[in-house]
Amino acid sequence: MRQILELYRPYRKVLLLGLGAIMLSSGFGLTIPWILKEAIDRLKERPAGTTLLLLAAALILFTVFQGTFRFLARMMIVGTSRHIEYDLRNQLYRQWLRLDSSFYDRVPSGDLMARATQDMSALRTLLGAGPLHFSTTIIVGVSAALLMAHLDPWLTLYALAPFPILLWSLKELRHRLEAQLHRGQERYQELCGQVQEAVAGMRLIKSYTLGHPMVAAFRDKGEEYLAAEMRVVRLEGIYHPLTSLAGGLGVVCAIAIGGQQVIAGQMTLGELVAFMGYLGMLMWPTIALAWVMGLWQRGKVAFERITQTLAEEPAIREHPQPIYPATVRGAIEARDLTFRYGNGSSPPALTSLSLSIPAGATVTLVGPIGGGKSTFLSLLPRLRELPEGQLLLDGVDVTRLPISTLRQSIGYVPQEGFLLSDTVWNNIAFGLKDPEESQIRRALFLAGLEEEIATLPDGLNTVVGERGITLSGGQRQRVTIARAVAADPRILILDDGLSSVDAEIERIILDRLRTHFRGRTVLMSTHRLTSIDRADLIFVLDRGRLVEQGRHEELLDRAGLYAHLWNRYRLVHDSEFRVEG
Repeated sequence: MRQILELYRPYRKVLLLGLGAIMLSSGFGLTIPWILKEAIDRLKERPAGTTLLLLAAALILFTVFQGTFRFLARMMIVGTSRHIEYDLRNQLYRQWLRLDSSFYDRVPSGDLMARATQDMSALRTLLGAGPLHFSTTIIVGVSAALLMAHLDPWLTLYALAPFPILLWSLKELRHRLEAQLHRGQERYQELCGQVQEAVAGMRLIKSYTLGHPMVAAFRDKGEEYLAAEMRVVRLEGIYHPLTSLAGGLGVVCAIAIGGQQVIAGQMTLGELVAFMGYLGMLMWPTIALAWVMGLWQRGKVAFERITQTLAEEPAIREHPQPIYPATVRGAIEARDLTFRYGNGSSPPALTSLSLSIPAGATVTLVGPIGGGKSTFLSLLPRLRELPEGQLLLDGVDVTRLPISTLRQSIGYVPQEGFLLSDTVWNNIAFGLKDPEESQIRRALFLAGLEEEIATLPDGLNTVVGERGITLSGGQRQRVTIARAVAADPRILILDDGLSSVDAEIERIILDRLRTHFRGRTVLMSTHRLTSIDRADLIFVLDRGRLVEQGRHEELLDRAGLYAHLWNRYRLVHDSEFRVEG
């Protein structure tokens, strides 16, 4: 409760003004039944017309005041909830960008989308409608009960007798509702995950004609979510019949006993009308109390899920005593490097890896799938956390280098290049401050894209679709290469970054990169051994271990794993060449 109230702190003045407006609105509303009492009781005395006109004018004026202050209260309190929602969305987005790969490995994207949509909406409703209706319930409920007691204490006692049973029932339902809401949120995040996967893999679904199975799977998830929500609806649905029953019993008691008192002269007709008016006012607060209880349960569950994400700490953090290098040369050394994914219980992806890469060398990592090539390349820019002292850049432990300095020195091309739904220019210039056209043109040339981009409808200003869908796989991959080289980094990493281009274009790109990055370190991993013989040094990894290293000719002479991979590649390549011929 305290944590939720803390969200109002930056807007407490506006919130207090809103609560003040509610008090005024409720005050004017509570006066209306009393004016009716006076008007009805004075009718017996045959008052002057001006008296009735004054009472009628007072009714109209107080009704206008009630509506005006109600409007102001809603504007301020509900408006505050929108501002808080805006703040939380920004915090959540910043937090997502702050967290590293290990978080996204264990938290499904559907769960994240559910927290950013349904959870945020539930919390916003609680923060807006919650205080608006809860404060009205308290002010109107207590004041109406006191005014009823002032008119007739015993009649008030009889009329309100069913309400304690109602409050006890609501308390019992609250615990069951919270458990069902948690289950409903879990089913919703699974549904979001199903949609996200379907949209991301739509071309695959179409190519394998899996539309009907995917629809069936979505329907199954939807039925599970619907069943969970219907359990919530049934529990929430009990609130209103209970409220109506309690209110109805109160009205019956008031009419039966109050009517007898009016007949006996113990109570005026105006007093009974006012009493019934205040009893009617108690009906909405009682219903609203049940509704606010539902809002509280939904909002509380949503807040817990959002704050759970905001409380996450990234595994990769700045060292408390960082070392700021004067320059980055690009010498890399691994010292008995061992790395495991997840919480450390999985088998090691790298085991006691020791290697040395001189500054300015062009190095290729090869080996079977799962050998540890991509893992090693992702550790150098600290995309994943690694133990201290096991990976060094220019003789300095990479965990002690400032993360921004380290990553700005490295151009990283992952296996699957991601493009924004934006122009080609903005995709290449991503992360650059005020890039010049010469930078972008040079990056296009190095990636072998200059001629193909010129054929696009708007050239560099052509907007690619979501994830670059309007470009071919090879074009998308080369745009990511252009993005990496546009910043002219000291170290370039190509993690199988040429797998989607043909051999001829690959040779052109590699020749251009070697020329441009001469004197700087280039690291490549590949399953295609095209042009690998031009590397200064080749490391062969198998099951996370370094099994061979040397130049192309040296490794062939050893007749080890590298020679086996090379011969198999040449056999497949020659076979394909004969078929094409």
